[in-house]
Amino acid sequence: MYKEQKETLTQLVNDVKSETFIDPSKHSTNEALGIVISQFLEWDIYEIQKVTADAFEDANAHRYCNIVNNIEKVDDALKELVLLQDFLGSKDLEEQFEIYKNEQ
Repeated sequence: MYKEQKETLTQLVNDVKSETFIDPSKHSTNEALGIVISQFLEWDIYEIQKVTADAFEDANAHRYCNIVNNIEKVDDALKELVLLQDFLGSKDLEEQFEIYKNEQ
């Protein structure tokens, strides 16, 4: 059964690849698979995140699964860093650290 499912998925991905890209030879099969997944999940980033985490879990890549599951925390931290950088402007790193430390 797995072999038949893989053949069906491979055909779907190849069809998407040939129909989506002007020059399919310049794009990977994985890129086309990503398009299939995002369209199947109707571009819902949270569902795409869950599927990505599930794929890492299935591949026993538990650290990657954990990273994907916590991506919001990473995103929030990056936003804080950008705000901090904007606030601190052109001050040198030591001066920036002192200002940040004093505000905490």
